[in-house]
Amino acid sequence: MKNSFADRVRVAAGKHPTGFSPDDIARDLNLKTNADLKRLAVTLNIGLKRGKYVRVAHGGDYCLAENRSRPQKRESMWRWIRKEEKPVSVRDLVEICGVCPKYAREFLQGMAKGGYLVRLYDGRYRLVNDSFECPENAQKLARIKKHKADKKQRALEALADADRAISVARAAIMED
Repeated sequence: MKNSFADRVRVAAGKHPTGFSPDDIARDLNLKTNADLKRLAVTLNIGLKRGKYVRVAHGGDYCLAENRSRPQKRESMWRWIRKEEKPVSVRDLVEICGVCPKYAREFLQGMAKGGYLVRLYDGRYRLVNDSFECPENAQKLARIKKHKADKKQRALEALADADRAISVARAAIMED
């Protein structure tokens, strides 16, 4: 197998099954010069035209065509926040990542409560605690877990009520 630049890019892209940015590939291949970064951009554009890659976000994220799974919106927002050197706003996330304003606001507030972002006086958020992987929103996970437990409890109570009703109906039928 030949070891062309395009092949090395494809192998590096394969290490990111949920999607990748050009920065991810540049980091994986240790590309630092402007010429190397330009070569990477050209290679990705040719791969896009040939159907090897699929663009999955407005912020420049891609995935291999055979994976075709879009990265989760959370991951896309987190990658963009990490790439951006200036503070970000809800409007930025809506425009760049294609999420609804409510979800972007909830995401930014959750990351701020988790200590990854700081809310500035003008409503924008600045990254203060960088993490390679997108951090989980612990408060939202706890709320979802509680909702599932409540739903399960209601379902069990409904089953118990139905079982009692069936027992009463059987007893009524047996009396005749």
